[in-house]
Amino acid sequence: MENIYPYLECIGEVCKYILIGGCVGSIAIPFIVAAIPFLLGFGVGGIVSGSIASMLMARHNGYVPINGFVSNMQRMGEKGWQAGFNPGTIILGCILGLCFGGFLALSVHDVCSV
Repeated sequence: MENIYPYLECIGEVCKYILIGGCVGSIAIPFIVAAIPFLLGFGVGGIVSGSIASMLMARHNGYVPINGFVSNMQRMGEKGWQAGFNPGTIILGCILGLCFGGFLALSVHDVCSV
């Protein structure tokens, strides 16, 4: 029974990394998803002049296919920062954060060197 105690401390340390990673990921990923349309030039007031979004529109002479990349980015840009905060992106961010936290604890910081 005394051989288990070093591993119990190790499990606790790994769990800290995993939980912190999940919390950070559930906040960071929705912000990143919401920022993509703005960085490309799809804003709340429409497409920004001289941006990548305006070049995409000019390339197709203003024609926007239904459910195409430009129309989806326009839809997300109109929603503003709320575009990234939906259950799907929050759950995805949490899962990615959990995985990254575990990877960080075991591979990078070597928490379990018992």
